[in-house]
Amino acid sequence: MRSARVRLVYAGVVATAAMHLWCSSDDDAQAGPGQDAGSEDAGSEEARAETGADAGAATECTGDLCRVALPGAEALGLYGLHAKSASEIWLVGSRGFAARFDGAAWRVVPTGITAAIFGVTSTSDGTVWGASSGHAFLKLNGAPDGGASTVDGGFKGIVHAIGARGPDVFAVGRMFFDFASGGAPTDNIWRYGEVPDAGPGWYAVSPPCPMGEWEPECLELRAVWVESPARQWFAGDDGRLFRTDTSAAAPDAARIALTEMNSSSLRRLSGLWGFGANDVWAVGAQGVIRHYTGGDAWETVASPVNEDLYGVWGARPDDVWAVGDRGAVVHWDGASWTVKDVPFPEENRPRLYAVAGAGGDVWIAGAGVLLRSVRAPGGDR
Repeated sequence: MRSARVRLVYAGVVATAAMHLWCSSDDDAQAGPGQDAGSEDAGSEEARAETGADAGAATECTGDLCRVALPGAEALGLYGLHAKSASEIWLVGSRGFAARFDGAAWRVVPTGITAAIFGVTSTSDGTVWGASSGHAFLKLNGAPDGGASTVDGGFKGIVHAIGARGPDVFAVGRMFFDFASGGAPTDNIWRYGEVPDAGPGWYAVSPPCPMGEWEPECLELRAVWVESPARQWFAGDDGRLFRTDTSAAAPDAARIALTEMNSSSLRRLSGLWGFGANDVWAVGAQGVIRHYTGGDAWETVASPVNEDLYGVWGARPDDVWAVGDRGAVVHWDGASWTVKDVPFPEENRPRLYAVAGAGGDVWIAGAGVLLRSVRAPGGDR
């Protein structure tokens, strides 16, 4: 009886979270991508949420960064960016929003869904993937009419992030309680590839989740960086960091083996980016920044901000960017992180979710805003 009551309470909590994440509302530009009320880092989501900036009150350019007009996106949360090249930039967000920049102008891509799209990436065959939920992975350039096509991942859950290298694409997030079967969340990593006897599709590759008091308990993963087909990196709640175990002892099976790493933090990690096996960055709650350069533990790197950081991207090891709450934009020059000026008034700085770049440009997306930093040829500052 007690077990049944616990499962019912758990189901209600997860269902509430699912509705919060999937329903469209006027608060889309305020809510974080896949944020849960009551998460471990400082207060309720409602208290920490920042509104989108008022276009009329904002300075158009400040220092390196300029605002980019994107009509129709002012009330949306712009959660994901991906740069294939300087003339092919992809942007996704709440209410099924997706758009492509062709080097001259942005064009909205019809997706056919109203749920939020939290991440975007591309594979070597040219496919651009958007991640929304376990039933809505999107091929954003997969429809002949210029729209998107939907691929059902076959599970109920939220997908926080997606990443690719070559033909390999991975997604991370969490599953929801299945009322119909009475099942429990059991997976948090998925991969797209050949499914035995079924052809190409999405399938779970995460190791079995540890058993809790009543059911399996999966860590909520929020970031993925794909180093190679053999090795991927994952980060999530409670400062947990993992990489794929590529040792000879790792099982050769559909389920990957993971090695947990010492992140030197208990704060939620929301962004990952790397340049190689011994040069990987992680960012997260309360301005936490960690750097892996080899060995057993990640290095603690002094952060110039206390705001939550959500996204990180780099052009090269001495040119790395991270973005987050209250318009936080910070830059690594190979020696230290410094704060960049942003084109918003101090009293009304929006939350920034994602950063990406190509050629001489850096793009930053957030709560109803899009920024561009035009750099010198070759990416030099």
